[in-house]
Amino acid sequence: MASNPFPAVETTEPSTRCAASAPDTHRAPETDVGELLRPLIPRALLDGPGWDRWLAGVAELPDAGMETFLGCEFRLGEQTPAADLFVVVRPDGPLARHYIRRGEAARPGSPAAALSRYLVQLGQTDSALHASIAGTMLEYDLVEPPAGGRPEPGVFLKILLAKEPESHDRPQSLPIATLAGAVGWTDDGEEQRSVARVLAALPPGARVAHVGALPSRAPRAVRLVIQEIGRDAIGGVLERLGRRESIRPVTEILTDLDEVLPRFRLAVDVAAGGLMPRLGVELYHAGSWIDSMDGWLITGRGDWRPVVERLARRGWCLPAKAQGLLEWCALDKMYDRRGVYLVYKGMNHVKLTVTGAGVDAKAYAGMVYSLRASGPAPLPEGLEVR
Repeated sequence: MASNPFPAVETTEPSTRCAASAPDTHRAPETDVGELLRPLIPRALLDGPGWDRWLAGVAELPDAGMETFLGCEFRLGEQTPAADLFVVVRPDGPLARHYIRRGEAARPGSPAAALSRYLVQLGQTDSALHASIAGTMLEYDLVEPPAGGRPEPGVFLKILLAKEPESHDRPQSLPIATLAGAVGWTDDGEEQRSVARVLAALPPGARVAHVGALPSRAPRAVRLVIQEIGRDAIGGVLERLGRRESIRPVTEILTDLDEVLPRFRLAVDVAAGGLMPRLGVELYHAGSWIDSMDGWLITGRGDWRPVVERLARRGWCLPAKAQGLLEWCALDKMYDRRGVYLVYKGMNHVKLTVTGAGVDAKAYAGMVYSLRASGPAPLPEGLEVR
């Protein structure tokens, strides 16, 4: 089922790992999560109202997010220091129980109630859903929250892929109806036919790795994140998708960043009426997404420096944000009256979104923090510092 979200953290090579120097230490007078984390997060990335919204989202999680993967989406071309928040939910973990209880208390038919039903079914080990979904991620739009207050989380499903791709004569089966149900949408046959047309445009071997839906955004659309397309095939894919105007900017992105980020995924939003205008190119270091290891745990500051410098030269990343990203990569310690905390922060990938107005860049980063009681207390399951 869902892979361990905390694979081992290798910190033995200072030139390439996030712990590029001795861990920083800070001392906080209280155990408040904001006071704990504030000294460790670059203000160029999170500050002011953006920090307040992100922290409020974290504070609603069980134990204020402790021992939970916390993800941040940083917009690199915008001055505002703000970030969206995303978390990984394991069917047997405290986050799943939190969202199930929240949904049981919510209005019937609401997105919260729909998510609760999905997580209950996902946790049933004999269900088909349990056998086909490799992971669930929830994303909160906090940089631009919807009118009316708190956004409902978007739901992204990680598909459990077979070792060998399915035959091109038999397109990949995707849980689109399951996704719609998880966010409280009714099933839409025309939407599924639009998804099928996208799958038919893919070359042999290409597969959808994630599907997602964001109920707080309009218009309604399904996100498909596609991998293993191949650089030589991307032009043909875009041509078949009716996105000829995107071939040149996407090709330029892949060419410009191939030396530092050689792996990519294509992200498209599919509505009942067809493909939405925005097109995302997710770029990863070599080795990322292999054997379920997350890039944020196997790369470090030395790996990301040439990336952010190149993004800055292209004008896709502001200098202050570039510096903030490099400062983000760290293995820190934090002390308060309860004991010693370990805080690990890393970067996973960047996404360049092609729009009619140009290219927008985001960085996807992760962090986890854990209280270490007096003495050599264990870290979160699977997380090791060697």
